[in-house]
Amino acid sequence: MKVVPIPLLLALFTFISCSDQETQQKLVDTQRKLVETEQQLLEAIHTNHSKTELIKMYAETGKNVIHSSNDKYTIRIDRTQEGKLRYASWMQPKTPLEKPDIVLFNGEIEKTGSWGVAKYKFSGDNQSFIVETIPVKRRSKLSHIFLEVLEGKTQKFYGKMKDLKLPN
Repeated sequence: MKVVPIPLLLALFTFISCSDQETQQKLVDTQRKLVETEQQLLEAIHTNHSKTELIKMYAETGKNVIHSSNDKYTIRIDRTQEGKLRYASWMQPKTPLEKPDIVLFNGEIEKTGSWGVAKYKFSGDNQSFIVETIPVKRRSKLSHIFLEVLEGKTQKFYGKMKDLKLPN
């Protein structure tokens, strides 16, 4: 039987040990890169999904009825191609190029008086959104727009909106 000198054995173990540490470090680095890549892919999928939903929302729009904003909200009321009223709302600083914070369907329109005053009412999840349009003058296409947000029966917001839609 051949005897291997101890220094040679120590050198061999050191070499194997270093090789194992390098391999482990490479595995850790590869795993970290895989996790980072997975996170980037998930973010891209989420972003693409949100954009797809937004494109679908705008594609379903038959006619925009109200588009307005103030320092707190941007809102849109649209009539979908199926004839449903849809309310979409973005809290500032979000814009209509992003996914809305709230989307509600099947709103009601309440017209009052002969001046053309209208209230658009939407509700969901114990919240109600009432958008009131008051013509500047009789039969005018320009209107004052007010938004009221209720939580239950408690008023959470009431304010004047700036009309972003140009009259037809």
